[in-house]
Amino acid sequence: MVEFNLYPWRKAYQQYQLKKLLSLFFLSFILSMLLLTLFHWVLQSKAEYQTVKIEELEKRLQEKLSTKVYPNTQAVLNQALLQKIQKDRANTYELLQSFFNATTNEVCFTQIKRNKHQVILSGGTRSTSDLTQFMREWMGIKAFLEIKLKQITQEANQVRFVFLGMQSGDVYAA
Repeated sequence: MVEFNLYPWRKAYQQYQLKKLLSLFFLSFILSMLLLTLFHWVLQSKAEYQTVKIEELEKRLQEKLSTKVYPNTQAVLNQALLQKIQKDRANTYELLQSFFNATTNEVCFTQIKRNKHQVILSGGTRSTSDLTQFMREWMGIKAFLEIKLKQITQEANQVRFVFLGMQSGDVYAA
């Protein structure tokens, strides 16, 4: 019987397959690196182009701003806010002064809320006649354009009330 030794042939074939596999890995690695480098280069050139364009636009904007005189908008806003606060302060002072000038001492305010040009006054008094007297006095004050009795409730020994006072709208125009 004849025997053939195929071991050297198998070994050579395995080496050939290994070389082929390694060359494919190397080729795919090189190709992917080239594609990655190309992609990076394209994105980098686009970014540089956009940066140059932004710098040109900023330069043109600075040229236009330097040729035209614009008022300092922050200073204008601060001045408007200061004027609003001063008007608000004067109006609040007038409101509090009207409290001190009231001749009826039978009314006790527990809460004062302001919402733009509305003032909500909550409090209590001993009787409805005291509240009526207070309303008569307050109808003529200059702090409010209109005063309305929004709510009135009778508790154990006290009358609870809520007034709605409308102040001048131009003072609180936003």
